[in-house]
Amino acid sequence: MVTRKIHEVLGQLDDEADLANLAISPSPIFDKLAKLACHLTSRSEARVLLNLRDRQVAIGSHGDPDWIARNISFARDGRQYPAFVDIPDGESYFGAQVDPFVMDGEVFAPSCLCLVALGAEGERYGSIVVFDFKKKGELPVEVRSQFLLLGQLVSHLIEVTSSLNILKMDLDQLLH
Repeated sequence: MVTRKIHEVLGQLDDEADLANLAISPSPIFDKLAKLACHLTSRSEARVLLNLRDRQVAIGSHGDPDWIARNISFARDGRQYPAFVDIPDGESYFGAQVDPFVMDGEVFAPSCLCLVALGAEGERYGSIVVFDFKKKGELPVEVRSQFLLLGQLVSHLIEVTSSLNILKMDLDQLLH
């Protein structure tokens, strides 16, 4: 019997409600990890995203929960990104793709964005994305290393949490 891995299972899911079967869903622990990512990188916004078959689902967030969903469309296949992306000048990178956010008469657009991939063994199934509306510059090398470690921690948490449920799903398929 060959058991499926988390990236394979997530790639087959159509609905975020199916994540509950894997014991993965939006929860305070992922919100706290998003907040930690903001603190670590000195950015104001963060999302912990999982790639389902045809969309990304946020399972953790810190900051405005709707802005990234409304304005930034990341590729559904996280494997096309390197394990770490740092975009210190969002204005030149995002260009006209991003609608500004207006609050109290002030216009905001992302000025910087960083992404670390979630996954194991070269297979990516999500990312932690942090961004800010103020120019922050590139992340220092030591912060990049810490951000990559945070991505590994979140990946392990997702894999450990879901592995027994994936095994149960595989066994149920064999027995029925």
